[in-house]
Amino acid sequence: MSYVTETIHGAVVTGGELTTAGDVKLDIKTIREQIPEHCFRPSTLRSMSFVVRDLSIFIGLLYLALHVERTANTYVSFLTRYVAYPYAAGIAMTGLWVLAHEAGHGAFSTNKKVANTVGFIIHSALMSPYFAWRSSHARHHQFANNVSIDLNYVPPSREEYRTLFRGSKGQNEKTLKEAIHGGESEHGQDMLTDNFEDAPFVVFLRIILQQVIGWHWYLISHITAGPNSVSRTALIHVGTSVPWEILDSIA
Repeated sequence: MSYVTETIHGAVVTGGELTTAGDVKLDIKTIREQIPEHCFRPSTLRSMSFVVRDLSIFIGLLYLALHVERTANTYVSFLTRYVAYPYAAGIAMTGLWVLAHEAGHGAFSTNKKVANTVGFIIHSALMSPYFAWRSSHARHHQFANNVSIDLNYVPPSREEYRTLFRGSKGQNEKTLKEAIHGGESEHGQDMLTDNFEDAPFVVFLRIILQQVIGWHWYLISHITAGPNSVSRTALIHVGTSVPWEILDSIA
């Protein structure tokens, strides 16, 4: 069987057969061979058109917000400046950030210098360290789901959550047992975590902590990285060869 992919290329891709007989062995080479060849040849012109599109949206929103600020009453002007415009502009700027993200992955252009130059300019404008992030993010993809050496985010284990909840000396254990009507302390901690970790207020607090403290803390100390990924005291997010790659990329 075959189908037409939903891309501008309109390439026809031969479908495969699903099987449940025996062990199914997949490796990167096998998967890559099933991906149409054009997917590995990004169009610089099309990528730049997305940059122009998102930048135009951002500039248009800025112009509209300034116009409303000058002509509308105080209440509407306030809502536009501090609610509507930041939200709408943030969407356009996120689009620009993602395009620089794709440049870091090599999916923006086949020309490495073009990709890195565009990515560096966009991420710098958005206060993101492009080359350092590109290096650490590539390592994250290489070791994704490896709880020991993933460089981006390794969630705390259940025991680490318990320790964090009850304190290093377990001072809250007795109170917790009473709170759950005499149940086991660890079971109670699991119950509280499961019931409240996705509560809107808890999620809101986590977002605030992540944006205000967590992001900067990660840049300084790899706070959420795996225990064996890098030294937490190393104030660098790039490999030893990357500085030379940076100079070569933009020279």
